[in-house]
Amino acid sequence: MSIKKISIVVLVILLGLYFFYLYFPIMLVGAPGPLYYIRYNDTIPHNLTVEIFDENNISVFMNNYTIKSDTNIRFNRELQWFLPFPSTFVTWYDGMYTFNFTVDNNISNEITIDINQYMTVAVEIKPSINNEEKVDIEIKIWTV
Repeated sequence: MSIKKISIVVLVILLGLYFFYLYFPIMLVGAPGPLYYIRYNDTIPHNLTVEIFDENNISVFMNNYTIKSDTNIRFNRELQWFLPFPSTFVTWYDGMYTFNFTVDNNISNEITIDINQYMTVAVEIKPSINNEEKVDIEIKIWTV
């Protein structure tokens, strides 16, 4: 066998091992879950603001939504690869974050949690028992 053929075989084996190294964790445990999931089943539209603070209480994310009847919102994490070796699989690093959910700039609920890439903050927004115009915000943590 010539040096050129040996070099090509070694290169193909190294590339195969590299891609196996990249994809094996995802094949083993699956892709990371969404950062947060919001469910709303009422008929009255509302404005929802999601703001996330890091452990130094600095706002690192803010998004506004108009939620209507039967709204489900998933904020998926982006996969991010670093060459030559991945240092992380997602753009949201593990750590302490405070999630603040505010409806109509009035009703708010927050949770501070040490998240990892397989945890999801699940929020259910329900009509208030006392007032039809208001809502209650219930927060749960899902893990895979």
